[in-house]
Amino acid sequence: MPDMVRLVFLALILQLFVQNAIAEQSKQPTSCRLNSYGTKLMMELYNILNNRETDMFQQGARIRRNYHTFEIQEEPRYLSIDEIANGEMSDVVYLMRPIDDGSGRNMSRLKLEFSSPQIDLQARVLSAKLKLFQNKEHYQVKDDFYVILVYTRQRFDGKDYFIRAGYTITAADYSGWIAVDISEVFKAWVRNKTQIYELHVSAHPYNFAWAIVDPRSIGIQFQHGHLQNEPFILSFIRTDSEEHLRFPRNVDTDPIELDVEPAGSMCEMVSLTVQFKELHMDTVVLAPQEYLTGVCTGGCNFPIKFPVEASAHSIVQSLMHIKYPDEFPSPRCAPRESGNMAVLFQYGANTLYKVFPRILVKSCACL
Repeated sequence: MPDMVRLVFLALILQLFVQNAIAEQSKQPTSCRLNSYGTKLMMELYNILNNRETDMFQQGARIRRNYHTFEIQEEPRYLSIDEIANGEMSDVVYLMRPIDDGSGRNMSRLKLEFSSPQIDLQARVLSAKLKLFQNKEHYQVKDDFYVILVYTRQRFDGKDYFIRAGYTITAADYSGWIAVDISEVFKAWVRNKTQIYELHVSAHPYNFAWAIVDPRSIGIQFQHGHLQNEPFILSFIRTDSEEHLRFPRNVDTDPIELDVEPAGSMCEMVSLTVQFKELHMDTVVLAPQEYLTGVCTGGCNFPIKFPVEASAHSIVQSLMHIKYPDEFPSPRCAPRESGNMAVLFQYGANTLYKVFPRILVKSCACL
């Protein structure tokens, strides 16, 4: 019975999380950024990791996630091998987009402002990188190499200080995505919810570090509304629990009534296909569109016969129920084996990959 309660609880968490994602999504433009590079990257991550989990389950393997043995069928278009490896070790992948990029200001140091990351304090940040797109067709400078510096703004005693968060080196004639490791800054954001969630980007000639140029002059794209190549933060997080994602509490306090199947047949698992469209959740759930799970139904009347699986405790309990029906309940048909399910959400301006543990029913037994 505790397993059944756990599955119901996890299902409610999934429903509540998606409902809050729908509320956040309603505040955003209807485009939902589905064609942006960041969303395509997250979809590729979901497909790779989900296929990996499916293959492991079909083979009946109990394999610890290990990127050294990781194999993929096709060369990834958007992800690096390191990002795939981090995804293997994470149960939450959070892609954050800026809510303000300061691109309209005439500044050498450009600002990216983000919303507060909805991650619990106890979550472990494995990696976080700021990704910027550089287009060589837009560069207007003469030096060959540049240092991209990223700063964060912090306030102490009423004064603002700019602290370096990370850097990378790029060529002026390079086209593509560049990444700056900001893991320590992102960890501070998660630990301290009073942080200022800003990143400031500047560019400096490699041989003249004291000089500063407008990052846009070397092709770094910031303009708000260019969804295809907009900047974003890609973070990989390990929670080891289903309760480490924070979202507004909007829970119905009415008691929940669970229908119990009559014990007219023996315990068995029947298949159930859940479609997010039928639940009106398809506006925020990018993948999967549907999922297959099991439902435990039937009774566990004595004698419990093959092929129904039963624990030793359930057999003893069934005998005690026969002798003392008012004092000992009969065993229940409940999930014996459960599985994880990964879901890709559009959460407001951000995209979230989340693994919900033990939410799929894979087999039933008398417990």
